[in-house]
Amino acid sequence: PRRIPAQGQLTGWVRFREASETVISHEIAIALSALAIGLLTWGSANMVGFWVFLILWIMRLSTKLNIFLGALNITDEFLPDHLTYLSSYFRRRSMNGLFPVVITVSLLMTAWLAHKALGAQASAFDVTAYSLMASLMALAVLEHVLLFIPLPSSWLWRWGLGDRLPVESKPVIGVIPISTKDVPPGGLRGHP
Repeated sequence: PRRIPAQGQLTGWVRFREASETVISHEIAIALSALAIGLLTWGSANMVGFWVFLILWIMRLSTKLNIFLGALNITDEFLPDHLTYLSSYFRRRSMNGLFPVVITVSLLMTAWLAHKALGAQASAFDVTAYSLMASLMALAVLEHVLLFIPLPSSWLWRWGLGDRLPVESKPVIGVIPISTKDVPPGGLRGHP
């Protein structure tokens, strides 16, 4: 319901409430989806879809909270124009108090899932299911770590942003042009 930038320097619960208002409809829809998936699969022989959904949802919420509390690498340049107001609720910091807790719990969960996948008693189904969940947890851990490493990971994806980036922020990699505006009149023939 909130589609405007943060007004002034908000702090504490006021900032959290206003930031939450920007995504609450989406979060309710995801919670209802989790409930529906849970109800449809509860007690069945294969609940992997439900557990995968929960992993993705919880780790996504964790990422959002870490960005809200403060992260070093917030790639807000990926936001489409109609959502740029969301970046006013982000905070850039080298660390926040939630990150170490999330990383510790996530690494323990990843190790437990991997242990279940590699267990001597694991069936082929268990190996596949637990390997999938462990892989997703490992990728979520990597995503969280990239939020706090002082390396602008967004440079990997800047090619897809095109003209949305100011010229001075476009990286120059060798002699390869970053946008079509940089292509010489004769094209790229003859260029390494």
